[in-house]
Amino acid sequence: MERFLLLGLGLAAFSATLFCLRHRSPMHLLALLAVFTLFAGNFFPIATLFVEPLSWRNVIQAPDDDVLAVQWEYVAFAAGLCAAACFAFAAGGLSERRSVRDSRTEARPDARPERSDLLVASFLVLGGAVLYGLFVRHVGIETLGSRDDYAAKYLRSVGHGPLASGINVMIAGVLWAEAGRLPPRAKNLFRAVGLSIAAWSLLVIAVRTNMVILGLGYGWIVCVRRGVTIGRVRPAIALAAIMGWFGMELISLWRGAVKEAGAGRATEIIVRNAEANMAAVVGGSELSHPFLTALEVRLHEHEGDLGGRSYWNAIPALAPLALVPDRPLALAETFARTHYAEMAEQGGGTAFSLVGEAWWNFGAIGGSLLVGFLAGALLLALEAAAANGRGGVLAHVVPYLAFLCVIAHRSESAVLLKQAAVIALPVAVVVILADILAPILSRRTAHLAPSLQET
Repeated sequence: MERFLLLGLGLAAFSATLFCLRHRSPMHLLALLAVFTLFAGNFFPIATLFVEPLSWRNVIQAPDDDVLAVQWEYVAFAAGLCAAACFAFAAGGLSERRSVRDSRTEARPDARPERSDLLVASFLVLGGAVLYGLFVRHVGIETLGSRDDYAAKYLRSVGHGPLASGINVMIAGVLWAEAGRLPPRAKNLFRAVGLSIAAWSLLVIAVRTNMVILGLGYGWIVCVRRGVTIGRVRPAIALAAIMGWFGMELISLWRGAVKEAGAGRATEIIVRNAEANMAAVVGGSELSHPFLTALEVRLHEHEGDLGGRSYWNAIPALAPLALVPDRPLALAETFARTHYAEMAEQGGGTAFSLVGEAWWNFGAIGGSLLVGFLAGALLLALEAAAANGRGGVLAHVVPYLAFLCVIAHRSESAVLLKQAAVIALPVAVVVILADILAPILSRRTAHLAPSLQET
């Protein structure tokens, strides 16, 4: 009964947040984080009331009091997000007068010159392709294409992080082109590149993450461009999103069945083992792992022991391990080596938890409330800057950042900061280069035009 009560409190905070954001896009960064806070904080405790979970995690059968305590932490995080939205709403920053369509149509990234947008998008895609090509050369296409030994991919990739990020830089370029003022032909070319990245990710290297980044980025742009607001979203769309998540889980089950008995009998095995499959989904879902990590942190660490240290260390942790071997380790790395040493040695790891990190740094309830409020305020500031004309560059990058809001609850501050920096640094360099070259090319074109007319 208590779990349902906490679910109700989480739903109340979630509903209040969406009410404040009702004149904003359903892909608003704060709305995305609120959605996944609700699911990550309640999926495991509610689902396990009906299904006995299966998982390799150490705390799969944790005491009920500890499960409730972690669920409370997620409610506190949701309340922090809600408080940030309510403050912005009370200040008039989320009023109907400044709706998605009005604010972003006036000063969307369209203020940037077309030539500059084309240069930035092209440099990002080409530069990212070079980096990723070197990564493929170092790791090997056979290793990357293996669907049986994921640990080998990880171990061969260690030290090549900047090269591996090349494919993410390419995705940032594709999304930049979609958000910019490019002619339809140019946009179609970049869309083809995006489709190629998606096909490569799904069919060759079996990494669904890249498809999710692209899907969320395009979704953010479409919602902004068409003025779609949360208040206009129909329940059927929300249901389709939930079914999409179930589809992703089904793909994982399908892969396991194919590996066990081949494609011909995969469906038969899934149906025959329906009960066990459901238990595996509940215990091994992407929504369960952050909750279980927060549970393990609560059981094995000391409340407030870090005192903010993990947030401070997030900056030096940005350094590549190959260049700075003694840089501070992310909490996820330390956690895996401590509790799952054999898995860590083989190249595996565990998802972490924003809520677990907040508890470890600042203690129960208050830590999650504070971090939730700060996270909400940051996302509101990013969206506002992207919308009001001060953030022409930022408005091209925010579509990529939508992905970070989706994975936020299976990450930590250091990992999220690193993933944002991986995109922000190349974009900053390329934007400066494009801003230098664009006027030069414009003057040269203007100079050549009379000569061509005389000829």
